[in-house]
Amino acid sequence: MFGAAIRPWINPALDAAGCWPSMRGLTEDRVTVVGFGIGLGAAVSIALGHFGLGVVFILANRLADGLDGAFA
Repeated sequence: MFGAAIRPWINPALDAAGCWPSMRGLTEDRVTVVGFGIGLGAAVSIALGHFGLGVVFILANRLADGLDGAFA
């Protein structure tokens, strides 16, 4: 929804951080799976009524998705 509007501001930081996973020996697939797990954590947290934790997980999921795109 807001991704296209804020993408020009966050792309430089994501591109710079995109090399971080490869330096740690991670593959694109592993970053994707970790992001998916974080997203599932968000869904479970919100379903259990832990909305603050759910928001943290959602933000972490979006970061993982952005890193995945920059890494790939």
